[in-house]
Amino acid sequence: MNKAYAIAAIILVAAGAWSMTRGRLPSEVSTPLPLPPPPPNAASQAASGERVSMHSSARRTTPAQLALALGNARMEAGDPVAAERLYSEAVKQDPGLSMLYSALGASQHLQKKFVAASGSYRKALELDPRDLSAQVGLAGIAFEQGHHHEAIELFERTLQQAPDEPVALWGLARSYEATNDSRTDGIFKKYLTVAPQSSRTEYARRRLAGR
Repeated sequence: MNKAYAIAAIILVAAGAWSMTRGRLPSEVSTPLPLPPPPPNAASQAASGERVSMHSSARRTTPAQLALALGNARMEAGDPVAAERLYSEAVKQDPGLSMLYSALGASQHLQKKFVAASGSYRKALELDPRDLSAQVGLAGIAFEQGHHHEAIELFERTLQQAPDEPVALWGLARSYEATNDSRTDGIFKKYLTVAPQSSRTEYARRRLAGR
């Protein structure tokens, strides 16, 4: 696996796990918010992969890579506060790498620092408009703040780029549900096809069964 993908996956899985256990709507008992970030695909991380590969070819760990790795470890441990400090250091060391801003945004997002997280996500998209993590991050913030129509637009845009991205599908389904959109069931069905064994499966199946 490309080193950039592996690094990003650690960030994204850790953040996703945090959101599944802590991010809930007031009316829900077991259903997580569609918080970011999603697992990246090759297209969204191609530019980042090239940057990291160039660092790796020198057979040494750069300060940015070290700070990123330490930040990933803190995210895995459920400590986004420490992760934010480390990702901020990584950004200082390599301000041209979009993945670092996505990671920073995720750590801020998990702390409900929505303004800061939005800024980090937007910077990531400025550097790489295909950054799925940042796209879904912004959509997740819109959903959490009750801006469901904005969330729908952002999730739909992400799915145009990556039609089978599970976090974006889940977020779109929840956003449609919040606005009583007739397309809700169709997106839940697609989500179950793409991610049949996820922690959200039970809610999706209950929703489709009318319970």
